[in-house]
Amino acid sequence: MELHDMQHLAKLSRLALSDEEMVRMQSDITSILGYIDQIGKADVSDVTATHDAVNQVREDVVTTKDASIRDRIMDQAPHAQDDFIQVQQIISR
Repeated sequence: MELHDMQHLAKLSRLALSDEEMVRMQSDITSILGYIDQIGKADVSDVTATHDAVNQVREDVVTTKDASIRDRIMDQAPHAQDDFIQVQQIISR
């Protein structure tokens, strides 16, 4: 992982890292990604699944009517308008 990749990752994660921290974490992240790559190369063709993955859909319903919870969340949101939390766009069209 290159330093500019680390800077981008830190920005996406909203982490304020010093140059020394970036260099130290760069080697850690590189090691972690190496382990993930090794796991991805494992031959699992003869392994049977122990469970079946099932998508479960539930109705989207409000589970609490306690307005104080909503108010506390909205107060902590960096940007909010009309009872909606505004977030930065991360996927471009």
